[in-house]
Amino acid sequence: MSTRELALRTLHLKLCPSPASFSQRREVLRTISTYGEVTMFRSLKYHPICPISDAFMVIFATPAAAQELLNASPVIYRVVSSDPRTQTTASKHTEFEQIFTINASSSSFNHKKFLGSRFTNPLHGPFFPVHTSKSFIGSALSRHISKDSIRAAGLLDWESDRGRGILRIRSKENIETPGIMARDIFAVQESENKKN
Repeated sequence: MSTRELALRTLHLKLCPSPASFSQRREVLRTISTYGEVTMFRSLKYHPICPISDAFMVIFATPAAAQELLNASPVIYRVVSSDPRTQTTASKHTEFEQIFTINASSSSFNHKKFLGSRFTNPLHGPFFPVHTSKSFIGSALSRHISKDSIRAAGLLDWESDRGRGILRIRSKENIETPGIMARDIFAVQESENKKN
């Protein structure tokens, strides 16, 4: 799947009034699901850079479903909810009807930039392997595993490339690491220096 095809399936939704509860946000998803299968539905209320309380981003399974919602926009629906203050009395239930309007527009979201950035997508590389003597796991295990053992190399290797290319990618300079981890790494380096 290309990012161009992903952009065709992505829409920006603006709601009026802003949904105040989880049930109202869930109703937005239910309403837009009538136009096609939704693969991702995200509120922009908690966006780290520019939070918008009444906006959502949605990705449909097909570009046709996204186009169908665009053609139907604005979509108006009603939410009927009961007053929480009157739920204590079983005989009286005051119901409130609230009308919401969904305005759909094509999104300017840059999927390629989002997927390729290590700041927005923690699962995207580039991954820099850490030498086994400098990794936290390796330094902690090296205290308990004899270096002369046949199993030492395998037990201390937590990288998928088995240590190939570590020196080429990462320099041999000391890495600044926090607290206990730095002390453990320093202890391992000192023990290696004494052996040499």
